[in-house]
Amino acid sequence: MKVVAFLEEKINQTLDEQAGESKKNTSRTKSNAGISQFVYFLYAPTLIYRDEYPRNERIRWSFVLEHIVGLILIVYTGFVVFEQVAQPTVASYLLAQRPRFYTLILQNSIPAIVLLVLGKIGVWHHLQNIFAEMLRFGDRRFHLDWWNEGTLAGYHRSNTIIIQDWLFYYVYCPIKRHTRSRLAAKITVLLLSGIVHDIMLALALGFGTPAFLSHFILQGCKFSLHLAPRALVRRIYIPTLTSCGEAQRAPSE
Repeated sequence: MKVVAFLEEKINQTLDEQAGESKKNTSRTKSNAGISQFVYFLYAPTLIYRDEYPRNERIRWSFVLEHIVGLILIVYTGFVVFEQVAQPTVASYLLAQRPRFYTLILQNSIPAIVLLVLGKIGVWHHLQNIFAEMLRFGDRRFHLDWWNEGTLAGYHRSNTIIIQDWLFYYVYCPIKRHTRSRLAAKITVLLLSGIVHDIMLALALGFGTPAFLSHFILQGCKFSLHLAPRALVRRIYIPTLTSCGEAQRAPSE
């Protein structure tokens, strides 16, 4: 994703220079980008390439240590939840004479949502802040209050802002610009997200399943076509849907 962002920005910069518009476009990258800028971009907690980013004056090592300790506690807690709650449930399901899959999903819903929350806090809060502070990266807007969202689109946009920015700038906007259709751009983003998630899951498990693709497409189209329940119901429906979806993947993981 970072290579795509780098190439996209440099190609646009070259085209702007050839068209004589480089002076008008101040938000694009500069032509004198070197290896140091690209290496910094590889480790920076962002997927949008720029030659220069807002930088802090110094590194707060106490801040870094605080988030490292928090990340270690997150990993340890997730390991305990998986080993003590999720794995015994799956083991008893496999040994049962008449196993019921819906029972497994319901039993794993609570540990799955706990693992989901721990993973989001560990990756999008602690880990990103560690890299940002050590690189003196100024932008710390990694996530919003996704737990208060009442829509599926708002939930995905607020808990992974870094990825959503990349999808918006390098997938959604180009598709919308060429097709002049917001629906086509939305469907393309959903398809790409589902396929990439399923590929990552298949590489981890050794077999493929369209779990993420079906989840993103069905629920995304449902909410995009205004078939979602009312606001009060959505605040209960979305966390429940997410926990059940994570429970289906927790046994395999």
